[in-house]
Amino acid sequence: MPLRATQQFDVLILGHGLAGCTLARTLLDGGLHVAVIDDSQDNTASRIAAGLVTPITGPRLAITEHWEELWPIARDFYGQFESETGCEMFRERPAIRILANADEQAKFKERMESPEFRFMVNDKPELPKSVLTPHGAFAMQPAGQLDTLRFLSQGADRLRMEGRLIEARIEPDTDLDLEADPKLVTIPKLRVRAPRLVDCRGHASASTSWFNHFGWANARGEILTAEVPGLSETRSLHRGCWIAHAGGESYRLGATFDWKNLESAVTDSARETLLDRARQILDLPIHVTGQRAAVRPAIRDVHPVVGFLRSEPRIGILNGLGSKGVLLAPTLARVLADQLQSGTPIPTHWSVARWDR
Repeated sequence: MPLRATQQFDVLILGHGLAGCTLARTLLDGGLHVAVIDDSQDNTASRIAAGLVTPITGPRLAITEHWEELWPIARDFYGQFESETGCEMFRERPAIRILANADEQAKFKERMESPEFRFMVNDKPELPKSVLTPHGAFAMQPAGQLDTLRFLSQGADRLRMEGRLIEARIEPDTDLDLEADPKLVTIPKLRVRAPRLVDCRGHASASTSWFNHFGWANARGEILTAEVPGLSETRSLHRGCWIAHAGGESYRLGATFDWKNLESAVTDSARETLLDRARQILDLPIHVTGQRAAVRPAIRDVHPVVGFLRSEPRIGILNGLGSKGVLLAPTLARVLADQLQSGTPIPTHWSVARWDR
């Protein structure tokens, strides 16, 4: 039987997590010929993420950087994806922030003096009696939650039907051929090539020679699933951890951060930490039914990395989204698409140029 001819695409994408899935759909919508290469690992950060999007974070109650730009793009992108697939996966609903102590209570009063902050807040949310709020609470709005597993599943199904998903494991340091044609990236064992390749493999990208000198700050996170009988709250609850509704009396609790141990095995210490934090939120029994761990890709300066290398313009990256991947991915995909198609510069705070030597 004759060998299959090498297929040529406009862009090859490595990885089908939040970044890869969003980039693929954005480039396809822009008319580019795209293929995604993914090894279908189950324990990735994108697959276990709760998909929460909130406008106010941290003990300083800071508004998420670039929120006014990021939120409408994310909301519209996931809404359009829902319409195209006929599958509900993104819910826009308020999220509840519970003030942890007197200092946070004072900070909240101070922040309420800002019209921009006050516009995003309901300072008298109705809450079940089982939710503990000795220092007060407020509702953040707008906010939302993406069913990340459903999003990725639907994205993969569409790519598969279009013949654009290649299920294989690729090691960029050994499997790419940059010598066969100076204008193309070729992957001989898959018989595909393209003028551009974008690495969206999450924390795995950190070990690749193209990117291993970047300021990676990857962190392992653990998440619990639990039954909470008597709790009928569909809004996510935030205080030292988050509690997110997963249907019926099932909830997800997360997440821990561990920058030293990047193994994927779950730990008893993380389980107890999350339960201790959840008990400060809920006066109800919590029955753990599952626990998972994965490594989040992140960069030391807390900004993602986007763009193509000056040293090798055929090789690009969209990565380091950290814990805000659902919010960031649609904007970053659009930014990279604009650079590819129009040469639009990538904003400095996101550009790969700050690490590319």
